[in-house]
Amino acid sequence: MKKFLVPLMSILLVMACSQQPTNPEPPTGPVVITPDPNPVPVPQNPGTWWKPGPIKKFQIIHASDMDEVREKVKKDTQVLTFELDSLVEDFEGTEVADYVHSLGAKLICYTSEGYQKSHHDEAQYPEDAKGGNICRKEIFGKCVSWWPGEKWGNPKKESLKKFLHGRFKKAKELGCDGVEPDNMDQHSNDVGFSITEEENIQAQKEIAALAHKEGLAIFQKNAGDIAEHLVDHFDGVYNESCFEYDECDDLAPYKNKLTAIMTYSKKCKVVPENPNAACNYSNDGYFED
Repeated sequence: MKKFLVPLMSILLVMACSQQPTNPEPPTGPVVITPDPNPVPVPQNPGTWWKPGPIKKFQIIHASDMDEVREKVKKDTQVLTFELDSLVEDFEGTEVADYVHSLGAKLICYTSEGYQKSHHDEAQYPEDAKGGNICRKEIFGKCVSWWPGEKWGNPKKESLKKFLHGRFKKAKELGCDGVEPDNMDQHSNDVGFSITEEENIQAQKEIAALAHKEGLAIFQKNAGDIAEHLVDHFDGVYNESCFEYDECDDLAPYKNKLTAIMTYSKKCKVVPENPNAACNYSNDGYFED
């Protein structure tokens, strides 16, 4: 056995010398990191959200309790639009969303990029983003407001984007599947601040990304003249009165996405440029049928 003793001791000595110390000293020279030859690209919006195609039936309702919700929501509706502020003020948690989802429908929460008096978060609306009163000169020839206490919001302001992001988070918390921010056509109205079409397009893209970040779909509201620039960033479009103003052809870019048309004075008809558009007629501002 003695003849194997020396080789064995040599092997043990080599093994001992090759062991790393328990607490090695940090290297004193520069650390060289070899880049991954096949890096995985980071997606622009890593979350997932509802991406609807065309629909046939949508409703927009106002309700102050669940009995009214159950009474008004049609069993065959595919999409229900409900005011986010009402969800916060009048209902408990996700009860409206839970009911809508039990019908196999989706819930879109209406909000506004502008300031809204008497809303639950009016005190948090950023002062530096407030513009002039929301009104419609094209109807009256002068600024006559149909919405007392509402002001345009300046989407270029980072403070407004942060505020809207907070609303999107609240919408997600309450079970909304998407959001519909109104009054996003600042570039084509007398809003009380300077904004070009290009600036508004860029700002709206950034606002859409915030909704997607929270896992929400987001829908363009009116502003059909910039639809072709926003269609790749928004998940559908809501339009008011395109029949009345002969603007329905503006909706063509959204022909493969959710398109909801609201008309107040003319009956619904097929839009050749967007034949899959859903339409609802109302004379009272709500589209409950």
